[in-house]
Amino acid sequence: MAASRTELRQREEFIAAQFLRTLPLAFGCVLVAVYLLFTTSHLGGADSGELVGASYNWGIAHPPGYPLYITLSKIFSLVSPFSDVLYTYNLFSTLCAIAAFILLYVALRHAEIHPLAILAGGSFFVFSPISLRWLTTAEVFSLHLLISACGMAITIALLKRKKITPLTRLLGLCAGLGAANHHTILFLFPGFFAAYGSYWIRLENRDKIRELAWLGLLFLLGLSFYLQPIISSRVFDPPVSALGISVHSLQDLIDLFLRRLYGTFSLAAQVEGTLPPFFWVRRYLITAIFSWQGLTAITGLLIFYQAAAFCVGKKNLQETTFFLWFAAPLVFFALIKIPFTPVVELEIVSRMYLMPSLTAALFAVLGLNRLITPIHNRNTVVRSLLALATVMVLLLTSWNGTTRITEHDPGKSLAHGRAILNSCTENSVLFLVSDDTIFSTFYLQEVEGFRRDVATIAWPMTVKARYHQYLAKKWGHNLGLTSPLSVKPGGLGNEQETRSEEGVSTPEWLLLLLEKGVDVFTLAEISSMLSERDEKPDNRLTTTPSGVVFRIHKRDLENQKRP
Repeated sequence: MAASRTELRQREEFIAAQFLRTLPLAFGCVLVAVYLLFTTSHLGGADSGELVGASYNWGIAHPPGYPLYITLSKIFSLVSPFSDVLYTYNLFSTLCAIAAFILLYVALRHAEIHPLAILAGGSFFVFSPISLRWLTTAEVFSLHLLISACGMAITIALLKRKKITPLTRLLGLCAGLGAANHHTILFLFPGFFAAYGSYWIRLENRDKIRELAWLGLLFLLGLSFYLQPIISSRVFDPPVSALGISVHSLQDLIDLFLRRLYGTFSLAAQVEGTLPPFFWVRRYLITAIFSWQGLTAITGLLIFYQAAAFCVGKKNLQETTFFLWFAAPLVFFALIKIPFTPVVELEIVSRMYLMPSLTAALFAVLGLNRLITPIHNRNTVVRSLLALATVMVLLLTSWNGTTRITEHDPGKSLAHGRAILNSCTENSVLFLVSDDTIFSTFYLQEVEGFRRDVATIAWPMTVKARYHQYLAKKWGHNLGLTSPLSVKPGGLGNEQETRSEEGVSTPEWLLLLLEKGVDVFTLAEISSMLSERDEKPDNRLTTTPSGVVFRIHKRDLENQKRP
């Protein structure tokens, strides 16, 4: 009788062990299938049109230029067996995301994190609607996630081996590649430095200098992708760029890298009386805890559990590193002082929310590991219940994520762009104001060759002297220009260009075009910026009807969805 019970227990142990081996493989297959199914041939919106158009023509994207993404995605498009341009670029992002997830799983297993903790905690990030949308879209986020995963994996390997090895030097390469792709890699640096510095300080002085030299050399190697905008500016005149960006001097390159035109660093600019302190930190935490947009309530509880364990002294270097990875992105939200609007919230607490969500998911994995490991080895029943709970979490998060992402209409961006361009007469001038319209029309013209006779101009950029130089080269025929116009001083973000007060303002320049007999089209947003006197000089300034067309298109799509 005792023998039979022992055999039964051994059989149960064997089944449980086999299940734990099979579950990660099954999870990986589901992950790959879901991400490939959500990879479409649609334009993803936001910056996707510009990034694809710039990469396709090996041009220059908006600051900081994203030269790593431009170069690697271009190479992938050349070797891809698929002829569809958008599908090829979306697939590049998908494959980067899948590779990042696999790398993170392997790294966490090397850190002796329980597989159930990894799968349950990670599923909140992997199958969140935000991840499914933006990591399968032609955007820089998937490549950024892959570089971040490489840095995390190297750091975890350092913590596991408890010494600096030649592999550790690749942290410098990750830092350089990250800086050449997306500046939010800075959020992970505190965790990198905590782990690296703890072992670097124990080296001999000669070894310290040698390791720092390797880090610096590999950092410069990764940063060398910034040669791409320089080469593009030399080969093409002007380079293909939605915002007329070109690099002809060291100062141009520095301005591009530091995003002096606009972007991440200007988000912390002083805006008086707009937001209370730590507004975006609270928005992020509320979103993370009380919605399915990336994380669930259990993640919030685990965050507090892990923070409490950290504060009472149950910490080690590994947990300190994870804690710093989670805390550092919150600094970004603490610095944001831009006014709150529904559009801003959508942008900041969605796309920018990917990196904080990743680190919070890793934090939840560590917290789950603390909870699961002590009770997992008690008996087979407990193991079975934990495994069943993990499977339920995976099913719920994947079902919720895939359901939410299908509510997004991925085709409206290009439909809107086509409607805008088609509303213009031949060889006319079209002023655009929003990223969505500027970048979607840029993609249509530079990749599909659609309505290249229309001179598309980004209204916010017309206060830049360099942008007028670009316009004279690209659209001089449409604009009736043989040389750049002199414009009055103005700037976006933190950039302040010093010029004389001579010249014309943007509205005045628009009126000069009208006086030359140029057909000028604008969106309603631009028309509303002009004074009543300037808005209708002889009724030659036309507001495109694309807004009406877009509303009709959207209504038709909604009717098609109804049974």
